[in-house]
Amino acid sequence: MWIHWLLLVGVFVAHCFAWESNKTAAHDARTLLVDEQTHYISSVATVDEDHKAVLAYEYYAPCFEDSHAADLLYLVLPVSQLWHRVLAASPMTATVAVASSPSVDDVDLRHANVSRSGRIQWDPMRPMWRRGMASKSRLTMSGTMHRLAMEPAEMEKLSECFVAHHPDARMWLPGSKQSPHTAFWLRFSPSSVYYVGGFGDEHFIGNLDMDAFRAAVPGPCGLTKSPSVYYEQGDYTPSVDRVDLLLVDVRLMSVAAANAATSMTAKMAVALVPVITSVVVGLGSPKAATLMPLAFLPTVALYCWWVRANRTSPENRGELEPLIWTYLIVGIGGTLALSVAQLSTYFVLVSLTMGPRASEYWTEFLRGTVEGLSKEQRQRRFEMASSWQHWVLMFLFSYVMAGGFEELLKYMPVLYARRRVQRQQTLRGGAYIDYALAGAMSIVTVECIGYISDTCASGIQGWVEPIVTLAQRLVAGTLGHVLASLLTSLRAVRSDFYGPPMTWIRIIAPAVVLHGTANLAVFVSCTMQGHVGWVHPTEMISIVGLYGNYFCVVGLVGLMVWREYKTLKEHIPKQ
Repeated sequence: MWIHWLLLVGVFVAHCFAWESNKTAAHDARTLLVDEQTHYISSVATVDEDHKAVLAYEYYAPCFEDSHAADLLYLVLPVSQLWHRVLAASPMTATVAVASSPSVDDVDLRHANVSRSGRIQWDPMRPMWRRGMASKSRLTMSGTMHRLAMEPAEMEKLSECFVAHHPDARMWLPGSKQSPHTAFWLRFSPSSVYYVGGFGDEHFIGNLDMDAFRAAVPGPCGLTKSPSVYYEQGDYTPSVDRVDLLLVDVRLMSVAAANAATSMTAKMAVALVPVITSVVVGLGSPKAATLMPLAFLPTVALYCWWVRANRTSPENRGELEPLIWTYLIVGIGGTLALSVAQLSTYFVLVSLTMGPRASEYWTEFLRGTVEGLSKEQRQRRFEMASSWQHWVLMFLFSYVMAGGFEELLKYMPVLYARRRVQRQQTLRGGAYIDYALAGAMSIVTVECIGYISDTCASGIQGWVEPIVTLAQRLVAGTLGHVLASLLTSLRAVRSDFYGPPMTWIRIIAPAVVLHGTANLAVFVSCTMQGHVGWVHPTEMISIVGLYGNYFCVVGLVGLMVWREYKTLKEHIPKQ
């Protein structure tokens, strides 16, 4: 129970503060400089001899790479008051500001998804007040201007790059006979960048690390290129194929970025909940607190898998933010409700079945060890375990309270994914799997922490038994819950996308039966040693029988998962 209260406190604290990394902000800032929605227009400011500000809006182009990455190219006409003041200064310092489009019609790719027809659109869940200028990125750079003196061929490359961003500027290029004004090139080199990523609960606000800023590769996942890159490579051709491929890359990468976007609240929840859990577990047992972080290993593995899957097929994946909250809600509220439902239902069944012996049976059922019991007490437990009432209760607990209730809880994330996909009008069958696994991993983690804590609290000396318990839960518990959730989610995908439609009972029925069978195998092993409820077997033959039966059932679940997967693979090419 205290674990649930701990997680609740962690989530509450997470709402108080959140953060986005400086490195991520540096990438987004570099991406802003090559974003066509800025129209490659910046404000350039300096001061005159009376210390009065002089500001103007000027074209720029991101035409530099390598050692001058993040520098900007400006076409300078000294007749301008601004450039007259800049050129008169020594050194030629200036402040440059670039901002995203303020229009709510221009979608911020960090908060976008792809509609059923393939258009990039705002996330439907994002409110209107989070779509305007205040929610978008902008930056202010302080630095120096450098006049460029290059070979004619290099100057020609700069001219072509600048014209690619601003076709109307061709008339005023240096050396143009059509222009009445003198012109030349300046390179702006920023020395500091102040970045506002949007609202503070979602994005970074502050000074960027300049090394990270210059090293960042602009564009979603580093794949989007501005026209300047093609000119630098000398291969710019505005072909239809290149445009189509670039649009596909931008669309897919924007979806991947939108999927991975998380609020600072979610980030803090991820950071604080394990730390606070470890501290509170340590109050009861330092040994349990030492082992507890290992309980999150399956969750870490799931996250790494999701990151790779999101990069390869983002349009088919669930969004990270709701996955995080699904994980926490199932782990906190879900397992708490599950425990209450299981114990209360079983209490009623025990009262009806055992009659006058209900109280004694319930006491023995909750006993986790038989150490210290007298011979008479052990004999009484053996007689109770041999009764037909116990076998009926064991059957009901395995298939109803364990198999039924737990698989129903694990179906809730799939149900949420089904509703979310229908509301967004997208085809994200993979999201069903993501949400199912998030719920399953949450249950695995809570169970693992509970088993470790109970083992250490029993007074057992040494590290062997707690480590064995941890290993058993990480292997057996993870395999059982994950495969059952995969089976349910794949059946839901088949029902919703390929048919024939199935009711939720039919969707979860195989997982319920197989989960109940696995639990029954465990309880039978305990009963054969005269135990009521769960007491870990000590005889080798019982241990071998326990895990042999359990993994046979798990193997059957794995086979059914493979068959469902093959069935879906046969349908996908036909779509």
